[in-house]
Amino acid sequence: MKKIILIVGASGVGKDSLLKSLKGKININFVKRYITREPDQNENNYYIDDEAFHRLKKMIFSSQLGKPY
Repeated sequence: MKKIILIVGASGVGKDSLLKSLKGKININFVKRYITREPDQNENNYYIDDEAFHRLKKMIFSSQLGKPY
């Protein structure tokens, strides 16, 4: 069974550095990220506003608890 690993942290703590160091060393698939700040020109992420982020968070955590969101 494959595992999903979620890397979460504040801006500037080294999430990208960690992911770049893992790339090519282990068999891993990367997905596009959801971010709540405007993306830089060289980023390929999904931008969502704060309201959409909170709805998504509620939906994910509710589904983990087996409750409808």
